[in-house]
Amino acid sequence: MNIDLLGYRQNAGMGQVEVANALDISKMQVNLYEQAPDTVPMGLLVKWLQILGIDLATAMSAPIPPLKGIDPGTPYTELYRKLNLLNQYIGDTPPVDKLDIPTPPATPHNFQQQLKLYKQKPNVVLTGGFDAGKSHMANALLGSKNLPVGYQPATRVITFVRHIEDRPKWCKEDVLIVNEDFWLKDEKGKQIIDLLLLDDQERCEKYCVHAGSFDTLQKYGVHGEYEDIAAHAAVVYINSPLLQACNLIDLPGFSDQPDEVSKDVEKANSAAQIADVVVYASPAKGHINDQDMRRISNLLVRIQV
Repeated sequence: MNIDLLGYRQNAGMGQVEVANALDISKMQVNLYEQAPDTVPMGLLVKWLQILGIDLATAMSAPIPPLKGIDPGTPYTELYRKLNLLNQYIGDTPPVDKLDIPTPPATPHNFQQQLKLYKQKPNVVLTGGFDAGKSHMANALLGSKNLPVGYQPATRVITFVRHIEDRPKWCKEDVLIVNEDFWLKDEKGKQIIDLLLLDDQERCEKYCVHAGSFDTLQKYGVHGEYEDIAAHAAVVYINSPLLQACNLIDLPGFSDQPDEVSKDVEKANSAAQIADVVVYASPAKGHINDQDMRRISNLLVRIQV
């Protein structure tokens, strides 16, 4: 039941802390439930509505307003203009002969490759427990409902969410699902998560296991009947203002299994290397628990490495 708990609370002139105290839950839980009201247990929902002075029948019949999402504008317009001018200048210059010396200097082509790195947006990574509402939070930030959500562990792939304008011209689908062979590996066999590979047509076509609309992500990107499909990561293209400023990466959640045996956790840990900003979601009541603290510490170590 997608009930507008946020709107009803604001109309009642109540703060999140006041609601949290009345329901004997944390302010963080109030915030998460307001973003994803369909996840509120029925008993808690009835009590919640009573506090706000709303009867259940009225709440169920009222339409919830569409998500607005975050609009940071277009912060990189001037940067991209200058980088494109540099790239055009290099492209117009005559090629440089390769020098036959032990350590040849960098060439204009090497600089062009470096420009691609400068044009990459920062990566905001959402991680945490499987029931912490990461995908709900992602949908709220994006102002969409395209990422699958559920009561049970949902996301089973690393989901790279990019702006529709970042979609390569050769790609006509909203969603691409790739297997783990898509990524390169270092000399120790560790996966190298490189978002530039998502623009490589040959590599995407070779290792893509499914492509299509947002239904493709719902089928193959979550736990369920398609568990046998070797899906490791998904790239999703959405027309969201937030994605003008960053890429959003939704990771599989930490489960109640030991972390070292969880395939979801293995995928999540492999993607930590590309995080510029980490948002850790936890359903913890009150202070964050020891398990979450250990996981956050491990993530920070992986990011630094």
